[in-house]
Amino acid sequence: MVIYHGYSVEEAETIFREAVDDYLSDFAKFGKEPPKPFASLPAQIPHELQVKAARFATRTMLTWKTS
Repeated sequence: MVIYHGYSVEEAETIFREAVDDYLSDFAKFGKEPPKPFASLPAQIPHELQVKAARFATRTMLTWKTS
């Protein structure tokens, strides 16, 4: 899990990118691969459908927040 926050969009984005870099470097340091995105969702849902659902949810949330 990557946790971050910022006081502006720019600061939040910078801190998010740094947090992801740290997360990935921890896996590399121990010679491990990071988990595949959406790996915790039920296996019977195809990965591509999980990705599409996540993208849809993001678009829906952005629309909701800006209206």
